[in-house]
Amino acid sequence: MMGELSSLSRGGFNAPGYFDLPPQLADAYGLNATLWLDFTRNLGWRNGQLGTAAQHISCSRSTSKMEFDGSGNWLEFAANEPAITGLGLSAHRQATNLVAHSVDVSRWNINGDAAVASGVVAPDGSATAYNISSVGRSGSVGVFTRPTQEPNKTYTLSFYIRPDVEDVNGYWRLGFEYEIYGGGHSGLVRFNPTTKEWLEIQEGVGAYGWEPAHNGYLRVWVTATTDDVDTTNAAVIFYASRDIASDFWGFQLEEGIASTPYVPTNGSPVTRAADVVTLKNPELLPSEGTWFIEFDSGPGWGNGSRRTVLMAILSNGGNAQIAYDANNGKLWSRGENHGIATQTPVPNSLVKLAYRKDGSDITVFVNGSKYTFTDDFEMDIRQLRIGHNNGAQLDSHIRKLVFFPTISDGELERITAS
Repeated sequence: MMGELSSLSRGGFNAPGYFDLPPQLADAYGLNATLWLDFTRNLGWRNGQLGTAAQHISCSRSTSKMEFDGSGNWLEFAANEPAITGLGLSAHRQATNLVAHSVDVSRWNINGDAAVASGVVAPDGSATAYNISSVGRSGSVGVFTRPTQEPNKTYTLSFYIRPDVEDVNGYWRLGFEYEIYGGGHSGLVRFNPTTKEWLEIQEGVGAYGWEPAHNGYLRVWVTATTDDVDTTNAAVIFYASRDIASDFWGFQLEEGIASTPYVPTNGSPVTRAADVVTLKNPELLPSEGTWFIEFDSGPGWGNGSRRTVLMAILSNGGNAQIAYDANNGKLWSRGENHGIATQTPVPNSLVKLAYRKDGSDITVFVNGSKYTFTDDFEMDIRQLRIGHNNGAQLDSHIRKLVFFPTISDGELERITAS
């Protein structure tokens, strides 16, 4: 039976856990779930019927989308097809890759006598990456390009990198060069891909970091904000120190405080539309009960952006914000009129949240911690928005969504803390 269920996933994986089986196969816990969606394996259970998670949701996205799954597969999803992989349901904002030639570094400006070689194995296994080397060279060596940027805006540069010549003292000077601070280099950092160290973080740099990718690559990102003057000479640069060579792939520059899935370009900027996902027929579920949602927090909590995990639009035109970020980095839950701040998620971490309505009493559990407030309203859901609300996307992945008609505090504490 497990082999049959696993075959329903697309690029998925079989991670152990409480919700890995439909309720009728995991009833030792004595729980009664009316709706059970495991996006990491594309499994859906509703009213006693087992199928895919995808069949229970609607997706509106006007463009196709490319995304890695949890196993290193680079998958393409058609317009209006929900992007479901082993990582879960994708819930990302609209993004435009401003790097016009992200797949062809030979169209960039080569500085000094940097050696640039194509045909290198990329994170997705294709021979589409580039090797950039300063080995045996001298002076300022590297590549740069000039994507269009505007004053007073925050941009995030992201790319994949893998060390070739592992010189522990070597580094790449990377980021944004605006030439607007009296000729200084604003928004630049030095990064060593072998030791994964950040050095000489200069003025203008905001967030920065890296995460492991596939085939030995790291995905690195740096965020900076432009000044209020002309940015026509702004450049995205990759300059090498002495005798260092690295493989590069997937260059992306996008507006915003965090990176989103890579959008390939080949001659001009390309825009990927936002993931706008809703649950089908939410009005058929009871007005009172418990919503459980498991999601990856993603980057950027507490930096002034709004992120929505689950939003219920009510039949009277109001809304119940089951889980969202109210600009201060805390994860909030509220009814139609009142709410409560719970905790600030650790960026890029797993969060398990439960929201129960029982009359005017609202109980919220986040990673095993309990919060309560009161709000007298009718939870008559007309639309359930998953991972978004009016452009405030989660910018990460929803792993599981469950509705329990009845469940105790002890059970909620246990399943959110596990």
